[in-house]
Amino acid sequence: MTYDAATPVRELWELFEARTWEAAGRRLADDFVCEWPQTGERFCGRDNFLAMNQAHPAPNWHIVVRRLIASGTQAAAEVIVTTDEAVDVCLGFYEVRDGQISHGVEYWTEHANQPTPSWRAEWTERMV
Repeated sequence: MTYDAATPVRELWELFEARTWEAAGRRLADDFVCEWPQTGERFCGRDNFLAMNQAHPAPNWHIVVRRLIASGTQAAAEVIVTTDEAVDVCLGFYEVRDGQISHGVEYWTEHANQPTPSWRAEWTERMV
């Protein structure tokens, strides 16, 4: 099957939402590496990345792929993850090799958890 870079990325997030872990794992290369620069973490290997996602402590989380852009062997995704306690946003950048995701860099943040700094407040409005 021929894949563009967007297909395995979208499928990975959809399979995470469905908690279909084995199928999600097939979207990742055996030597998959994912980096989280904001915390200085690196997940080496498909099994470690899947285990970490399966162990997430929030009992009720849901995933929506808000935006997905791809070109050649690279894809970028904006993903919203809602739990009972928070809304997290992931901006992920992925490399795809032979139809599987081989590398990812994901930036995670909580949606609207920071107050607007007073120095720029007069020019902004709060997003909901």
